[in-house]
Amino acid sequence: MRGTLSGGTAASAKATFDAVAKDLSLVAILNNPFALTPGFEGPKQPRGSKPAYEDDLHSWTAPFMMALINTRNVHRSNMLMGFPYGRDFVYDEMVLTGPGEKGEANAKKVMALNSEKTGPSAPKPGEGPSKEERENGRYDLLYLAVASDGRMVRAGIKG
Repeated sequence: MRGTLSGGTAASAKATFDAVAKDLSLVAILNNPFALTPGFEGPKQPRGSKPAYEDDLHSWTAPFMMALINTRNVHRSNMLMGFPYGRDFVYDEMVLTGPGEKGEANAKKVMALNSEKTGPSAPKPGEGPSKEERENGRYDLLYLAVASDGRMVRAGIKG
């Protein structure tokens, strides 16, 4: 992925973390992947909060900054649509950083960069990527689906 964070996104993340720092009872809500699915608690979900080696992908992974919000929205969408992905749906978003020691080191770097994105040098609301940065940005997504019988499907999207 190549691109920069908008100031509004950075400010939203910072406001979330600031609110949690003031009211520790919010930690339970933030840690609940089903916080937006009232009355439904699905299966245990991956934490996605620290670097980990993923055997299925033969790669180290690091937390994706937006996963804390995105995963909750995906579970809510699944519920609102009548559970087309199933009530046993497990979902996570991570950044692939590669195999071996280099992949592990890169995962730790990504983790550190995630913290910087909401720090004092983060863009302010209204600031963000320039038109040139937006036009030159890119992404490379890999979806891995594992069925209950162990079958795997991989799909990629680049842009």
